[in-house]
Amino acid sequence: MRATAMEQAARPARMPAGRAGRGRWHGLPLVAAGLVLAFVLSGPAAALAGASGPEAAGPKAAGDGAAQARTQATAVTPRALRAVHPPMRLSPREMRLLAQMIEAEAAAEPYAGKVAVGAVILNRVRSPLFPDTVEEVIFEPWQFEPILNGWFWQEPGAASWRAARDAARGVDPTGGALYFWNPAKSGYQPHLESRPSAGWIGNHRFAY
Repeated sequence: MRATAMEQAARPARMPAGRAGRGRWHGLPLVAAGLVLAFVLSGPAAALAGASGPEAAGPKAAGDGAAQARTQATAVTPRALRAVHPPMRLSPREMRLLAQMIEAEAAAEPYAGKVAVGAVILNRVRSPLFPDTVEEVIFEPWQFEPILNGWFWQEPGAASWRAARDAARGVDPTGGALYFWNPAKSGYQPHLESRPSAGWIGNHRFAY
C-alpha cells in the first residue's frame, strides 16, 4: 500500500548508501586529535619535553654546573702526586708543624689539596723570598690565618701526617706555587689575583 503524502513526510529521511555514519559528529575525533597534537608540538608540553641541561634547571643549576666543570678541569689526579723536588729532610718538630698547618688549612680538602698546602710551605723554604726554615715560614707574621685564630694547634689527622711526609718527599701538585687561598672565605685578594695562577685544587686557588 502506498503511503500517503503526510505519512511520507513524517518518516525520517534515509541516508544514501555508503554515506551512513558520516554525519557532522563523525569528524570531531580527528579534529580533537589534531588539536592535542598541535598542543604537544608547540605548547608547554614541548617545552618541558625539550628542556635539558643547566638552562632548563635555572640559573643556580647553571652556576653549579660551571663550578663542577671548573673542579673537574683543575682537579689533580693521583697520578700527578709524584716527587718533582728533591726530598727535604725535616726534624720531627718540623714535620709536626707541617702536619698541623695542613690539618688547619686543608682538613676538609681532598688529599691532593692537603699535599699542595704542605708543598707551598716547603716551596717557601726553598725560595729566597721567604724564611729558610719550616718554623719561620709558618710563623712569619700575617701569613697564615690558622696562626691568628688558633686553629693551627689542633692535633693533625692521619691524612695530614701522610700529606706532610709526601710533601717532604718532594711531591708538589702545584708545580712550585708559593701562595694559596680560598676565595669563598677570603673574598677578592688583589695582591694574589694578580699573580700567575697555578690552578685550583679543591677549594683552594694556588699562585706563583
